[in-house]
Amino acid sequence: MGLFSDLFKKVKQGIDEIEDAIGNDTPNTASSASYTAPAEEVPAAPSCSAEGGSYYDRMPAEECQYNFNGTYVEYFAKIFREDFPEYEASYERASNRDAVIFTLKKDGATSLVCELLSENSVAKKVRADCKAAGIPYVRFYFNHEGWWNARSYVVDRVRSVL
Repeated sequence: MGLFSDLFKKVKQGIDEIEDAIGNDTPNTASSASYTAPAEEVPAAPSCSAEGGSYYDRMPAEECQYNFNGTYVEYFAKIFREDFPEYEASYERASNRDAVIFTLKKDGATSLVCELLSENSVAKKVRADCKAAGIPYVRFYFNHEGWWNARSYVVDRVRSVL
């Protein structure tokens, strides 16, 4: 399984690079907001810790989306509400794919777009729209093995692009 998984990731990465080169983004008809350009995206793996580097072999002791008493959408909404109270956070579910798009606004202006995607998603439309408009963008995968989206990791990544 590991060999097949590694091969699949390499093939997917190659396809992504080709799509980036020719500008072939998947359309997102669910997005009603007008997005502009994002900051440079940070890799989606959790930050290193004493528990074992970038990936955790087991659930970290701190709060994460998997030990939170609710859905992953409720988990991210709680983080935005509690750790970024100066921003108004809202979200929408993309109807044509498995994604949730949070928008953080301050004084009526969009400050950040945060996309929650399945690890199988190859969608790049929201990221490209944000980049074109100059709006900071960050993405998290909600179902990638070993990526727990620990609270400190989420807060640090969001702060780094705001």
